[in-house]
Amino acid sequence: MKIISVDDERWSSNLIQLMIEKLKAENPEYKNVEFVASFTGALEALEYLQSHKIDLIFLDVEMPEMTGLEFAAKVEEYYLTAKIVFITAYSQYALDAWRTEAIDYILKPFDEDDIKRSLQRAMAQGGVENKRERLKIRCFPRFELIIDDKPMAFKSKKAKELLAYLVHNQGCWINIGTLVYDLFGDWNEKSSKSHFRVVLARLKKELSDYGIENIIETKYGAVRVNISEDICDYYLFLRGNHHLFHGEYMIDYSWAEEENVRLGRICSSE
Repeated sequence: MKIISVDDERWSSNLIQLMIEKLKAENPEYKNVEFVASFTGALEALEYLQSHKIDLIFLDVEMPEMTGLEFAAKVEEYYLTAKIVFITAYSQYALDAWRTEAIDYILKPFDEDDIKRSLQRAMAQGGVENKRERLKIRCFPRFELIIDDKPMAFKSKKAKELLAYLVHNQGCWINIGTLVYDLFGDWNEKSSKSHFRVVLARLKKELSDYGIENIIETKYGAVRVNISEDICDYYLFLRGNHHLFHGEYMIDYSWAEEENVRLGRICSSE
């Protein structure tokens, strides 16, 4: 679990880092927790989040460039999956903070128990990597997300197709305009992008029920899936395991037809 702190008071970020390092040294439960960066400016932190996968943000409420509440709204607007813990010296902000999707609220001065509680909440809500180990992805003959050896029953067919499309693109960042065109066709661009945001939110909500929403990564104007090659039969095929393909690839989706033909040619040429 990767962590950053955003606070115009540098001593606060330094203290959080020291407490996290102490917890790691004393308890193996926190061995995968990593404090990776701190920022005194909100804009710099937002720019960093566009290109780095972060699981947890310790976020000050009162900052000069923008408030922590405004920062949290940007995180949601950019479809970033990081969880937020608000930190402030002012208790009057507590109600507004809890109206966001923050997982905790800490008052300054804080202590090690406060930081420990926040880490435990983040880990309990699915920010740890071991939940990814429960996953398998099947693309032959049709797309399925397997969790604990059972296909996930998606409530939204379009959300499932969105995940399939991201897997199909092998973890590359996909421009939202390209994605909208491929998945929603000739719809009005404005309404299509609005519909895409709804579908993306539904996908992340369905994945969050299993604690794996962080396999979807977003930055301004683009989205991708982040999974291990070893859990996906399509990715294993591309690495040379051609016996996995039996003539059909993601057969429910028209945008996969060209790749289906290409995979067939690879096998027939052997």
